[in-house]
Amino acid sequence: MADLKELKSQFLEYLEIEKGRSVKTVENYDRYLSRFLAHTGITSPTKVTEQAVREFRIHLNRQAGTSGTMKLKTINYYMISLRAFLKFMRKRDIESLNPERIELAKVGQRDLDVQRRTGIQPCAKLRLERHVLQRRRPVAPHPG
Repeated sequence: MADLKELKSQFLEYLEIEKGRSVKTVENYDRYLSRFLAHTGITSPTKVTEQAVREFRIHLNRQAGTSGTMKLKTINYYMISLRAFLKFMRKRDIESLNPERIELAKVGQRDLDVQRRTGIQPCAKLRLERHVLQRRRPVAPHPG
């Protein structure tokens, strides 16, 4: 059985080639998973346990962020990448922690950046003009 570093490399290639993820996404997943492996010291897929994930999550929660501790949204990115990695291993019949055992933290709803009315009006005007133009098209005579 391959060790986790080798499996991580295979997973990152899978993300890029088979899943069509962007280079930036693959880089982020690499960083998140490398940090998990470095912190836990785990080398075997069977050693990935709920306790190890929990301890890593606590470690992340206590890390400095831009405004105090690391945000839950950022911690969730780590958990999402780990969960995807576990799903990848499961698809290949490699025994490890069930990915469904990793839950994401609840985060507040995102604020939508609603455009001002003046930004929306030109779009609506264009749609109306297009609709009017389509109705003015001459109809071809019916053969027969």
